[in-house]
Amino acid sequence: MEGKEDAIFVDVPKGGFKVTFDPRNVPFEPAVRVIAENLLSAKSRRVENLLKILLAVASVCALILGLFAWRSRSVPMGHASPIAPNELTPELQQLWGPMF
Repeated sequence: MEGKEDAIFVDVPKGGFKVTFDPRNVPFEPAVRVIAENLLSAKSRRVENLLKILLAVASVCALILGLFAWRSRSVPMGHASPIAPNELTPELQQLWGPMF
């Protein structure tokens, strides 16, 4: 039977519309306890801290690369576009021409 080991028993009595929710005592399985203890182990905390440090280093590297890319772009914002309007197809010229 489905839901036999669920922690909450949901019931709609015959002839009624009121739904009842009753807690059910579900035994705590040892395998779940072992997994929970392993998640809190010192090794997993070290791995978590290492991942945090690596994320911080990657973020700083991305920021530095972004700043270099921003400072070394060839066309300053508000100046001539990298694509000349005469290089566009007639369809694109009609669409984007007023913006160039």
